[in-house]
Formats: sequence, C-alpha cells, structure tokens
Amino acid sequence: MVMTTSGLYRQPSKKILIMGLPDSGKTSLLQAIKDAYNGTEKYSFTAEICPTVETRRLFNADITIWCDTVENTTDIEFQRPQFSNEKIHCYVTTKNAQHWAKHIIETIL
Repeated sequence: MVMTTSGLYRQPSKKILIMGLPDSGKTSLLQAIKDAYNGTEKYSFTAEICPTVETRRLFNADITIWCDTVENTTDIEFQRPQFSNEKIHCYVTTKNAQHWAKHIIETIL
C-alpha cells in the first residue's frame, strides 16, 4: 500500500515497460492501450528504448512488452532480449497498435 497526498492508502501501480528501437511503434502502442483500456490507473506505462539487459533490469518492470518491428539502423547498441534470461510478457512483431493493444488488454492486463 502507498499513502497518497490526501492521506489515503492505495495499491501501488504495476510498472509496464514498452521497449524497442526508435520507430518500432512503442508510443503508438502505449497510446492505443491507454485509449482502449479503462483500468490504466492500475498501471504506470513507460515507452523507452532500454537497449541493454542492465537498463531493463534497473527499470524493474512488472510487465515487459518488446516491440521488435524494425531493423537496427541506428548507432544504438541494442541488446536483443534473451527469452531464456529475461521475462518478456508480449513480443510485438508488427506495427498494428490497435491489434496488439487489444491482445495485451485481453491476455495480460
């Protein structure tokens, strides 16, 4: 439980990380989830690159969504998540934000 500024207690929100390379659709997916899901106050959403295993570990997300929709043509040294070592709750492979938002809402949130 977390005390709010009004002195009331509430459950802390779960941290959801939407990660991937630039232009992979992270922000569009984040917005599609927020537009379609009424329970967003239960979650704290962030769309970030999180290029290394260490940055993802430090972020310490409760739910991780990986947008793997583009090739790395940047100078970012991006370490692809290793499914055997990192918990990926949803592996997004196309830039269809509404489709993936619906899937995530129905199966994860």
